[in-house]
Amino acid sequence: MLPRNILLGFLVLICGCTKEPEKDYSVWLDRKNTLRFEGRISAGSFNKLKSLYNSSNIKPSIIRIKSSGGDGKAGLDMGEWIHNTGISVRVKDYCASACANYVFLSAGSKYLDESAVLIWHGGLNQKNLMENVESALSDTYQRSSHEASININSSKGDSSQDTCPWDNALVDAMQEEDRKTFIRTAMKKCLEHLGKREKDFFVMLGIDPNLPYYGQQGDYIPQYQSKKHKGFDYSLDDLKEMGVKNIVVKGSNWSPEKNKAYREGNIYRVKLTIPITNNKRDSY
Repeated sequence: MLPRNILLGFLVLICGCTKEPEKDYSVWLDRKNTLRFEGRISAGSFNKLKSLYNSSNIKPSIIRIKSSGGDGKAGLDMGEWIHNTGISVRVKDYCASACANYVFLSAGSKYLDESAVLIWHGGLNQKNLMENVESALSDTYQRSSHEASININSSKGDSSQDTCPWDNALVDAMQEEDRKTFIRTAMKKCLEHLGKREKDFFVMLGIDPNLPYYGQQGDYIPQYQSKKHKGFDYSLDDLKEMGVKNIVVKGSNWSPEKNKAYREGNIYRVKLTIPITNNKRDSY
């Protein structure tokens, strides 16, 4: 039988690049009026962040974050909110997956600790998402240990909130194959919608929409498909070339390779000078 937890919180593609502690997240306002965010990006952690910001008499001007990513939709929501509020982002230690894709890139001013790591490994428009859904439905899914997530929650909420709403009782009453068909259809609809949102997000920021995918293309396909790497990164010059502006390194030179998360994740550097299939996205 299809596990019930697939219905209640269906995760596909990219979970955090590095393991989070048992507690999903910790969000607080420190004595310097800096918003601190550590752990998984989710609707809950983002709502906590917004609540602290909204309840502050003196609005915080910066978020200091350490996150291996989390839910793709929540990451987009958080990125759009950061862009609209104008708050800055400073990366402590590491920022990966949805954190790198949407949170870091959305900030007007972006700060990196000297050995902070930025890790990419795909996004909401990579072509193998529905393949991963099929694998999950057949209990053969293997990449969830380090790929980003989209949370499809059972809900009767407003469709504008990007949920794929369903009635639990109705779904539970379905036969196994009908249940799989229902989930497959819901996921396809959500992925199409979220994929468009991601494209619009990068257009809004003026950033190359292929940034999360170059490490899955051209000469980098073997590295990505080997599953030996948790992701890839770029030089500051190449990030600037792709439209990522206003990055400030706290300290002397940026040296992510000194970070334990970089070494343990076997991160590879993507260079834009290497041909990447004529800018045609052929990512996985």
